[in-house]
Amino acid sequence: MQQITTSLNFLSVEIGKSILSVVLVALCFNTTYAQKSVKELRHEIESLEQNEKFSPKDTVYLYYLTELAFSLRNRNWDSVLPLSKKNINLSQTGGYTWGEGYSYMALGLYYIDKNDRTKAFENFNEAYNLLKPTAYYVPQVDVLNMMAIEHLFNHEPAKSLSLFMEGSSFYFELPKEKHIYKNAQGSISI
Repeated sequence: MQQITTSLNFLSVEIGKSILSVVLVALCFNTTYAQKSVKELRHEIESLEQNEKFSPKDTVYLYYLTELAFSLRNRNWDSVLPLSKKNINLSQTGGYTWGEGYSYMALGLYYIDKNDRTKAFENFNEAYNLLKPTAYYVPQVDVLNMMAIEHLFNHEPAKSLSLFMEGSSFYFELPKEKHIYKNAQGSISI
C-alpha cells in the first residue's frame, strides 16, 4: 500500500511539473500587443493613409490596424469589430495571412468579451486554420494559448491542457533560429 501511495504522489508531482512547464512555455511564446499607444497607432495609420504611395494592402498598414484592434480591446471594445472586419477584408485582398489570422483572433477576443463563446471559438479556429499551413509559428501558438486560456476559465482543464501542449510542441520542434520572431516593427519576441 505504501508503494502505491508513493507512486501516486510521484505521478502527481510529475504531472504538476508538466503542466507548469507547458504554461511557462506558453507564456514565453505570447507576444505583446499595444507596444505603441492608441494615439501613436492612429497617427501612424493616418500618416500612411496620407502618403501618396499609400496602398491599403501595405503590410505595415495592416499590421498597425491589427495592433490597434488589440489595443482598443480594453478601452473601446466596440471598435474592435469593424476594425477587425476591415483588416480581414484588406488582408485577404492583399494576401496577408498574418494580418488576417490576427484579426480573427481579435474577433475571437471581442466575442469572448461579449460572452459569445461559440462565435469566439469560430474565429479562433478560423485564425488557427489560416495560420497552420504557414511558417507563422508565433501567431499559431498565440491562438492556441487564447483558446486554452478560455477553456481554463470555463473549467475545462483537459481541453486547456491539450491546447497548451499542442502550442508548446512548436517550441520543441522548431530549430533554435526559429525561436525568435521579428514583427513588422523590428521588435523581437520569443
